[in-house]
Amino acid sequence: MRRRALSMLPLLALGSLGRHARRPVAPPLPGHVVDVIAGDFYLQAPDTIPAGLTTFRVRVRQGDHFAMLLRLDPGHTAGDLLRARQEGHARPSWAHFVGGPGFPAPGGTANATMVLAPGEYLLMCDVAAHDGVRHIEKGMYHSLVVRGEGNASLPRADAVVRMRDHVFAFSGPIRAGPRALRVVNEGSVMHEFRLVHVLPGHTGKESLAWKPGDKTPRPDEDVMALVGIMPGGELMTTIEFTAGEYVVLCVPEIVHGMIRVVRVDN
Repeated sequence: MRRRALSMLPLLALGSLGRHARRPVAPPLPGHVVDVIAGDFYLQAPDTIPAGLTTFRVRVRQGDHFAMLLRLDPGHTAGDLLRARQEGHARPSWAHFVGGPGFPAPGGTANATMVLAPGEYLLMCDVAAHDGVRHIEKGMYHSLVVRGEGNASLPRADAVVRMRDHVFAFSGPIRAGPRALRVVNEGSVMHEFRLVHVLPGHTGKESLAWKPGDKTPRPDEDVMALVGIMPGGELMTTIEFTAGEYVVLCVPEIVHGMIRVVRVDN
């Protein structure tokens, strides 16, 4: 089992497992595309967006961040969520986790496609900073209003990834090129879909074994992540794959072996 994350188990997701430069690719994205800029410690995004098929595309200027979406029941605000968390209620019943993208490769983006109903939402980053304070508590959140009709459905995916306790099951092989994946949480706890690319000259086995503090350089590089997917939830993401090996993992559940190597061929 990959040991690198055993000492870094967060509530939702972790910061970057390490970064290597790679050329950013921008495949076509479905629906209304909402661009989000993330940095230390802010999220820049529109205040109002239309309901329906929506893709959030996040670009990180500095730091390790994600942009996770929550739907708030009427009458609740970001301030209410912060107070609830201070009182020990990280997931109050009136805050519904939708999920979102994060941890893109340097200079690149990560994306998550979903169908949004009208209502009040909140974008937030819940990574723990080096001082132990979570980014949302440093002000890294953005209120969002969704207006209009939300009648839509997710488009066809090239492959479906089913996350269970504690495995990833792919509906078929992944081929190189821009591919749309539908990621479904069929487990009993919140899961994430974290993807890293094994660098040329290295193997998936090396990637599984490497951990922070090793004398050898990291054998892989970040690609993207989908975070905050609750049981029964699903998101789509569009990724430009190159031929080679990838590692997919759920960092919060890595202690249970939720990690595997995936081969991508031309």
